[in-house]
Amino acid sequence: VASGRGTLDTARFGRDLITRPAQWLLVPASWPSADVRVRFALPDGMRVATGWAPYERRGQTFHALEKTAGYPQTRVAFGRFEPLVVRSGEAKLDVAILDAPHRITREGAVRWLSGAVDAVSRLYDGFPVRHACLLVIPRAPGRGRPVTFGRAMRAGGSVVDLVVSPAARDADFVGDWMTVHELTHLGMPWHDDPSRWWGEGFVAYYQDVLRARMGWTDERAAWQRIESWMDRGRTSGGRGTLLDDSTRMTPRYAYHRVYYGGAAIAFLIDVELRRRTGGAKSLDDVMRILNRIRELDREGRSWDGLDVLAKVDETLGDAVCVPIASRWLRSRAFPDVRSAQRELGIVVRNGQVSLDDRAPRAADRRAIMRFPD
Repeated sequence: VASGRGTLDTARFGRDLITRPAQWLLVPASWPSADVRVRFALPDGMRVATGWAPYERRGQTFHALEKTAGYPQTRVAFGRFEPLVVRSGEAKLDVAILDAPHRITREGAVRWLSGAVDAVSRLYDGFPVRHACLLVIPRAPGRGRPVTFGRAMRAGGSVVDLVVSPAARDADFVGDWMTVHELTHLGMPWHDDPSRWWGEGFVAYYQDVLRARMGWTDERAAWQRIESWMDRGRTSGGRGTLLDDSTRMTPRYAYHRVYYGGAAIAFLIDVELRRRTGGAKSLDDVMRILNRIRELDREGRSWDGLDVLAKVDETLGDAVCVPIASRWLRSRAFPDVRSAQRELGIVVRNGQVSLDDRAPRAADRRAIMRFPD
């Protein structure tokens, strides 16, 4: 067991421990076809943080064991952390701040996480899952960033790692983009490796859109960040088509190419949907359809990106998503967003963004950065 070092899959942080259930969980031979519940018998003051949904029965707390609880990605933490809860509607998010030096206060953590949860809830018309576990993990400083790494895991329940800088204070966390990014993942269906362009790209687009909608940044700054991210995508990776780079993202180190190529496709779909419907539909509708697909998928199917977007188009009643995505997945070039930017009044000169309210679709541009009324 590493003391806050090495893999985060099994690590000790002061009095607290992160583990993988596959290392200690014994299950009946009939599982996962059988419904299994788990009860933890812990010493006084010791608590468990898990994505398995808790429920009370006869004065005792049980957890419903997820069908995917044996997956390697599943994580459970044990420790003496104080209970911390963030709620949104019927959703309950259990937060555990692990035992390592940090400056964020409990009150600051609630403000930070409640804001991010609110942003994601407003996108999906409600937080996408009924229960989630958020593990706040103080670790090495991250070049001035409050959240230095994030990871959303849905195998074995919804668990989100948020690795934070021990030096960051409460005010630093407000409007953090990585927190919004990881929580947005919880509404997405599972995807296979070749579909990371979609699974990561659509979420990457919203990490800045939602921050502007919440008032954490202004419209021009949000478009500037999106342009800067996409420029990284244009200049990295690119050995093959976007689909090829997505399939081989890790060995090619094509993360920016895949994430922001996918974000560019999301942007183009958003712009086209608003054009065809006079602003009545947008990528927000796509995200809500994706969330419904996830909710109805009890088997945890791993979706191909074009297959799931075909279901979205069927629900929308118009072929929008698949034609745009197919075109750019087959291309070695980065998706061309310049024409759409000009129509919206997003002016890019030497990498710097300015906004032109005289552009024919400036109203759509402003609408993207606002929650619908």
